[in-house]
Amino acid sequence: MGTARWRAFLSTLHCLQHVLCDSDNKMLLLFKALLVLLASAVELSFAFFAPCRGPSSMDESCDTDADCTGFGVACVLGKCQCDYAYALENDPQTGLRQCVKLPDTIDAPCDDKCRFPLFCDNNRCRCIRSKQEHGQCFVDSQLGQSCKRHIECTLPFSACINKRCDCVHGSVRRGNACYAAPKCPDGSRPGNACTVRTTEVEVLHNVINTAAVLDTCDKGNFCYTVDNSFSGHCCPVTCPLSTKPELDYVCSDRGNERGVKCPSETHFCHRFAGISFSYDVCCRRPCREPRPLYIRGSCYSRAHLGSPCEIDEQCDGGLTMECLNKACSCRNGFKPEPTSHSATETPPMTCVRSNCPSDSLALDTECVSKVRIGEQCMASVQCPPNAHCFRGMCFCQCGFTHLGHECVPDQQVVEDRRPLLPQDHLLGMNKPNGAGSGGNLFQLMNSILQGVRVGASG
Repeated sequence: MGTARWRAFLSTLHCLQHVLCDSDNKMLLLFKALLVLLASAVELSFAFFAPCRGPSSMDESCDTDADCTGFGVACVLGKCQCDYAYALENDPQTGLRQCVKLPDTIDAPCDDKCRFPLFCDNNRCRCIRSKQEHGQCFVDSQLGQSCKRHIECTLPFSACINKRCDCVHGSVRRGNACYAAPKCPDGSRPGNACTVRTTEVEVLHNVINTAAVLDTCDKGNFCYTVDNSFSGHCCPVTCPLSTKPELDYVCSDRGNERGVKCPSETHFCHRFAGISFSYDVCCRRPCREPRPLYIRGSCYSRAHLGSPCEIDEQCDGGLTMECLNKACSCRNGFKPEPTSHSATETPPMTCVRSNCPSDSLALDTECVSKVRIGEQCMASVQCPPNAHCFRGMCFCQCGFTHLGHECVPDQQVVEDRRPLLPQDHLLGMNKPNGAGSGGNLFQLMNSILQGVRVGASG
């Protein structure tokens, strides 16, 4: 929690505990404290979106824009809301709420709002506190001028920083402009300017070889651009070990790629993708079976627990095992991965930590704590039975509902399937017999304070 918000919370709580506070203001102060806490609860969790409910509707919980359903809907502060270029209105035919695109051209008819920087004046969108150029409305945002939102800083590589338009980190200011040097993903110098034929990420990632299909770069290069931009610069396709890509081989069965399939015995397909580019290139294997591992310039065979070995790295990377007496063995502090080891099952192939406390469990090389539904997690093994770790938080699996500290089949309960969230713990919303909905005011505030302290120190 931020320092200012923490102080505001403590000040409000202190005032509530003294008779000097005017009785008429106590309820207002309580609401103020709760609002401060609710804003902080958002910071204490990683995920609010529950995958089993399907896409979230307006005002429902979300983590990213993709969690929301509806045209013009975006995830704003953990809730599905209309994007800044849209306004919430009721559909006259269905009566349902929907996001309607705001008028964004000069002299366009309007009822109340226009898209920034236009303003609705006498039912027409006008340029106010901005200038008009070529039929468009622009904010003349000089660096150093005051601002409230990033959208007000329209110069490339500028943003609203400390309430002033300034150059973003990584760019350089020259006069009233910000500049960033072009760069290729592998660190090499960029080539000629180029253009892509689409900015749809789904298309870019589905059509792999962008140089042949989607941009103007020569074979062996791809157009490297920023998100939602049609122009960029050509960068070379590369292999992980800097070997020369085998451009005569192809990695896809798509009809737009012509050539011989990349031979898996001697080569491998290396996929490299970003927000605005994607390619698959055929690269030569440095090592082949039966010694496929490339380690410090030599080829080695794969080795598991009990298998013959020459060096530690053969043994599952050497993190939990070592090559002892020419066989992979668990390192000190590690044990064979637990398994029932029946006649039909594969014996342990790796090792996990052996000295974890009783209230925790082993996860690769670390000890992690067991957590309950609604608490933060790193892996599903930390969650209770019938639950999994989704976006850093334990949720009940589809077909199960949270009841107490367990996930039970849906048919066993008749209640709201909303997953337990961290703010529920803080506010006592899930205590039995309605505890937390009333009772001693200061007892409630004390429990809230303890929860906030835990979040602030973590």
